[in-house]
Amino acid sequence: MKHLRFSLFSILLVFVFSLQAKTIRYVKVDGTGDGSSWTNASNCIQTMIDNSVSGDEVWVAKGTYYPTTETIARDARSRTFLLRQGVNMYGGFSGSENAVSQRALADLNLDGKVDSCELLNTTLLSGDIDGVPDVWTRTIKTDSTWTWSVTGNQGNVYCVVTSQNGHVNTKFDGYSITGGNANGTDFLIKCGGGMSVMANSLINNCIVYYCAAYHGGGIDATPYLSGSSTSSNAINVKINNCLIKNCSAEKYGGGIYSDYGLNMARCNVIGCSSSDYGGGVYLDNQSYNSSITDCVVNQCSAKINGGGIYSNSYSRIGNICVYLTNCYVTNCYSSNGGGINAKNDYYPSDYNKSHTFITSCFVGNCKAINVGGGIYFANENSSSNLYSYIMNCTVVNCNATNGGGIYSNFGFLENNIVCNCLATTKGSGIYSSLDNTSSAYFSNNCIINNDIYLGVGSQQNTVSPDIKTTFIKPTSFVGIANSNANNTEFKSSDWRLRENSICINAGISTDIPAYILISNDLQGNLRKLYGSVDLGAFEFDVPDLFIPVNESFNNWIDFNTGGSAFYHSTKLNTQNDIKWTIVNQKADFSWQSNLTSPYSQPIFTYQIDGTKSSKVYLRYDMYFQAYAGTISPLGTEKLNVEFSTDLVTWSTIATYSNANGTIANKTYKHDISALAAGKTFFIRFNANGANSNRIEKWEIDNVIIDADGLSAVNTVQADKYTYKLNNGNLVISNLCQLSTIQIFDINGKMLAQKVDSQTANFTLPVHGVYIVKVTSDSGIENKKVVW
Repeated sequence: MKHLRFSLFSILLVFVFSLQAKTIRYVKVDGTGDGSSWTNASNCIQTMIDNSVSGDEVWVAKGTYYPTTETIARDARSRTFLLRQGVNMYGGFSGSENAVSQRALADLNLDGKVDSCELLNTTLLSGDIDGVPDVWTRTIKTDSTWTWSVTGNQGNVYCVVTSQNGHVNTKFDGYSITGGNANGTDFLIKCGGGMSVMANSLINNCIVYYCAAYHGGGIDATPYLSGSSTSSNAINVKINNCLIKNCSAEKYGGGIYSDYGLNMARCNVIGCSSSDYGGGVYLDNQSYNSSITDCVVNQCSAKINGGGIYSNSYSRIGNICVYLTNCYVTNCYSSNGGGINAKNDYYPSDYNKSHTFITSCFVGNCKAINVGGGIYFANENSSSNLYSYIMNCTVVNCNATNGGGIYSNFGFLENNIVCNCLATTKGSGIYSSLDNTSSAYFSNNCIINNDIYLGVGSQQNTVSPDIKTTFIKPTSFVGIANSNANNTEFKSSDWRLRENSICINAGISTDIPAYILISNDLQGNLRKLYGSVDLGAFEFDVPDLFIPVNESFNNWIDFNTGGSAFYHSTKLNTQNDIKWTIVNQKADFSWQSNLTSPYSQPIFTYQIDGTKSSKVYLRYDMYFQAYAGTISPLGTEKLNVEFSTDLVTWSTIATYSNANGTIANKTYKHDISALAAGKTFFIRFNANGANSNRIEKWEIDNVIIDADGLSAVNTVQADKYTYKLNNGNLVISNLCQLSTIQIFDINGKMLAQKVDSQTANFTLPVHGVYIVKVTSDSGIENKKVVW
């Protein structure tokens, strides 16, 4: 036993020693040392790589570095930074840090946010070894596609960073790369102007720009081992949090080219072009899964297929899936698939399955000369082994000859929104040629200001609501932006769902892969956030309110304006349906003559955050005015006060009915701690009944939700300003300097506005109720005035 203990202890010591044995080598532009510390930094990156073994790290400080290792004898253009197996590379240091996490970040592109690739201390790896300035010129074709024309890079290196020797298990993090021109004749020097990397490489927080190649202008990500497409050792290249900008490919993949598999997340591919396929990204998924997640592809162009993204999937050794998820693809151009071009294929000799999923993506302002302005999606044949899915996507302002928004055959199209797209021939919104007549292949889509062409099959549950009631801020034009004004409008548009949109909770779960239902939408909100899936890429997100909540319904325009706690989300069939309104600064539900069937009309609070509260109290004032005649039958018209955590399952807090006739105005208070404490939740007031016509109105006012019950007490708050009303003459005094005063009638129409200091005078037009809104540096005050 003693010997066994000694052996285990020895093994543990060896393991601990191995963990501590990692060597870090340091590089500075002006270094003169052996690389053992920042003080003794080397000035040669390649020497530090060559002196390292797997598990070691090379840290490189700010400055510009040029490659030195020739992969082809006596060919200066073959110089490259040659990576070594398992040696991790980190850049972006000032030259004094003790940890990678200490590298400083900054908003270098001034877009208002700091990305993890925006390292303040730029470590630039440049392939411009001849010193001749590179000049990049955008050449726009008559069909709106474009390519880069480059001069001055003929003497640049083929590839700035390379891993040639098979399986390179390394991290490459925090570098900027520019000036590669992979235009050689051999395959290894014609792919990846910026980087050419192989299996199990992890590229993080890098910027690649102004690089060119035959394939993969910015990055060639080829994960197979020793050229074998069926190697069991193939592991995808991973690219995370990178920016690939202004790169060009003569053939495939202006920004990124991947053969056999790629996993890319949180990357931006901007301003890249190719003369054939995949202006931004080219995926050739031979037998391995690929994914592009949470990425932005913008202003990219390909002459033939896939202005933004091109994906071709076929399997030789097993079933594969390709996922394009939660991506923005905008302002891209091609002949087929302006934004995205995806297809599935298979070898006739086998029956491996190939599936492609395009889910929760936003595609906008893209153009195809032929088909699929936003998305082109096709299976090369009708094999049951090939499946294509376009689900929960939003496609807007796209153009094509056929299928302005989406062109698809043999695919599932569900829960999508296609709006303001244009086709010169057929299917301005969607052109779909389905593989059979099953309606499940095309269902629950929202089509606005464009149409559908179905070559085969039928559509189910298609809705076409008014654009202004569907989105927060849609564009006012159809098709791609063709003027500076249109471009400005598109940039400022907001395609999230508006409250009351019929697209909310209108999606279906049938035939939808399970991963979609448990994943996030394009903004990171959970799908099925409030019971069911919404249509489009954005799940409607009810804002949070923090306890205490106080709502006196002083808003005279709408429930969801001016900091209100309530919104009304009932799906109304016509404009004449019953509504909760605000009358005399109370929430009012009134009977109307068109109430001809049983009804249920709720108003909801926004989501209330009670996670830090051990007690929760609800208080409100309620008044019921019954029908003036004899009430019979009794108890048929009700007001339920209800609680929910998900807007689906509701618990009753209190119920009031017309059983006893009119109910006098009274304050009600409930301890709802057992339901609400420690949770996020909703409260609703639901007017419902069997339509016995025995109701005049319900009134709700002064709703308070707090954690101690103390604020649920009538308090009188002194007005900041002095209001005096005499025979229609309103005088407001004690105003702050340059106060803005607005007068509204009870329906929210503004009657007068002026800017005054000290005192303001208004003459009210007729007797009635008015709302005065005073805005100054000290805040906003609303005051009800009755004349």
